[in-house]
Amino acid sequence: MRSKEALVLSPNRWNGVLDVGIFKFARFLMDMGYRVEHANLENPLTYLRGAPGITHRMIRPLPNRWMRWRWLWDMTYRLQPYGGLRREWDVLMTDASPLLYFANRVKAKVKIYRLNDLLSGFGVPKVILEEERRFVERSDVILVAHRSLLEGLPHRKAVYLPNPIDLELFPADGNFPEPEELRGIPHPRVIYVGAISEWFDWDTLIYAARRLNGVSFVVVGPPRSVPASLPENIFLLGGKPHSRVHLYMRHSDAAIIPFKLSPLIEAMDFPNKVLEYFAVGLPVVSIRWRSFERSFPQVLFYDDPNGAVRRISEALDAGKDPSLRRLVVPYGRDAIYAKFRRILSDVEAGRTLQD
Repeated sequence: MRSKEALVLSPNRWNGVLDVGIFKFARFLMDMGYRVEHANLENPLTYLRGAPGITHRMIRPLPNRWMRWRWLWDMTYRLQPYGGLRREWDVLMTDASPLLYFANRVKAKVKIYRLNDLLSGFGVPKVILEEERRFVERSDVILVAHRSLLEGLPHRKAVYLPNPIDLELFPADGNFPEPEELRGIPHPRVIYVGAISEWFDWDTLIYAARRLNGVSFVVVGPPRSVPASLPENIFLLGGKPHSRVHLYMRHSDAAIIPFKLSPLIEAMDFPNKVLEYFAVGLPVVSIRWRSFERSFPQVLFYDDPNGAVRRISEALDAGKDPSLRRLVVPYGRDAIYAKFRRILSDVEAGRTLQD
């Protein structure tokens, strides 16, 4: 009897430095016995230079925002060398990205939309928003990461399922060596770990660093754009394997989430990184938005740069709190995996989904 097979379409590399939510669900499929393939889109230069790995790389001639015409997407699809787009799968899973164009053209017995973000907030062209509406209609189940995104979706197939955290990657006890890169950075350290894109508020981080010149601000993540001049107490360490980011957090004194507010950000119940920070007991400072404050009132929220400075000082004075880890348990891998397994079982059997 052959193993069931699943195709996962998502913009990031599975074996890259960002461990996004859909990859956690892809691993759930593997745990359930599926053979899983993953494909993403790369620009021509990255495609040609990219090292082989577990991601099947597809080529994209222009940046997503420039691909405004359907004929260009049609051509991109037809010329793809990856054969997985032209065969039938047992399960197809994709998330909120331009990969929706390809997902609508792949045959699968079960189609899963992992609705993880407000797609319009990424500035994608109209053609991709049309493809999203099409995939919502065609999908068998929509796994919604944030409650605000449930609005307007078909109730019969939309299920709230937040991103899980793998607590095994953030163990409570053990001997955790300090990364060598951190050893020359003085305490106290305030850390950010994650993607650095247009939503990252460099202005507030720079303002806080200048006001708190005795504090080291450590940024771990692959930056897309960095201001030309940064204060000397901001340290950019680049992307790190997800299995090692807890070491950088453990040897820091507080964490920060310096985002620019936008519909994309405010559509989130909370950023998943707060779970990781709390898992190692770090006090967390963040820009305030309503759904995040409602989900985790334990966060020290600010409304402006001066507020960020005050809250950072409060976090450093408060120090680490191991009891924060208890807040993360409901989002643990085992709890989310059990619900995902039941949902997929119901869909495959044609049963009505249970909330």
